[in-house]
Amino acid sequence: MTRLSKLISTIDSHTAGECTRLVMSGLPPIPGQTMAERLAYAEEHLPWVPGFLLLEPRGHKDMFGAILTPPCSAEAGVGVLFMDNQGYEPMCGHAVIGTATTVLETGMFEMTEPETLVTLDTPSGPVQVYAQVEDGRVASVSFENVPAFVYCSDVALQVPEVGEVTVDVAFGGLFFVFVNARQLEIELIPANAARLADLGMRILATVNEQVSVRHPE
Repeated sequence: MTRLSKLISTIDSHTAGECTRLVMSGLPPIPGQTMAERLAYAEEHLPWVPGFLLLEPRGHKDMFGAILTPPCSAEAGVGVLFMDNQGYEPMCGHAVIGTATTVLETGMFEMTEPETLVTLDTPSGPVQVYAQVEDGRVASVSFENVPAFVYCSDVALQVPEVGEVTVDVAFGGLFFVFVNARQLEIELIPANAARLADLGMRILATVNEQVSVRHPE
């Protein structure tokens, strides 16, 4: 006799090949007055969920996911927490598109042609999603992200086994690091993909060690 200790309902989507596994039900309520508070609660009390749903045997190293919650913002229709297989994230562009498509295609929100607006409440803030609807189906999706800004620029770092690298740090739902590839003396061509990925991870690790970031709001 098979016994189930956990039963979690999910729907998978892909956005130009980028996957989003959306949790529809099966998790306990995630409390919090804001989506940022709910993200912090999930990190502390539900740390097992990302690996359980997104790693083998149910997923893979490139799997991404999201969890639906009631919204905190009055302007939003639904709340969303994002996650990769290592933990939770405050924002993800392709998962915004996948989540909006899923909640519309499953009938959670009414679709109207030619365009339907769905506002997602995320830990980074409300995100307005515009779905182009044709013949009762979602044909394409775009969204207006939270305000983006440059956090700091021309930051000189000593990267192990690379040398001095100057970076900019900007926010667009998440904090991102920008590097001019000319500093690395490497061409941006497919043949260099593995080396570029290695350099990127080395630079990212150094930024995380040496640069402290905090959203001004």
